[in-house]
Amino acid sequence: EGSSTLASLTPLSGEPARVVQAADLLVKDGTEQVVDHFVGSVHRGLIFGEVEKYIDVPALSDAERARLDGVVKASIDKLSDRILRRSARLYGQALTREQLTTLIAANDTPAQRKLTRLRVEGGDAADARAGEMIMAVANELATAFGVEAS
Repeated sequence: EGSSTLASLTPLSGEPARVVQAADLLVKDGTEQVVDHFVGSVHRGLIFGEVEKYIDVPALSDAERARLDGVVKASIDKLSDRILRRSARLYGQALTREQLTTLIAANDTPAQRKLTRLRVEGGDAADARAGEMIMAVANELATAFGVEAS
């Protein structure tokens, strides 16, 4: 999974103070942790799914697997960084310093940290249920249009 992306980027060199403050909000409200988890699990799966189309991953040596893991981790970190920086810029432009300060204080609580933990740790079951619901809707649509769902 990703690792504390924004914490390692602070002070977000070259960014205005409100963007840095917005990045702090993303850490406090759990967005950073959720993005890192989602990108770390989903993006990793997509990359390996694509790689396995062209490379027999089980046949790779330990050194080659380690190198592949390093490339995937770098890709995941870069994607998390881009998502979080873009969000911080958007929030920094849209919210005043006072609004950001209020939101940071409101989200810097044990309850918010617990909620974030629940969002991250309970995500796999929710993702599985969401996938089942998507397939059910796809089947309903296929039936409605008289085609076979794949």
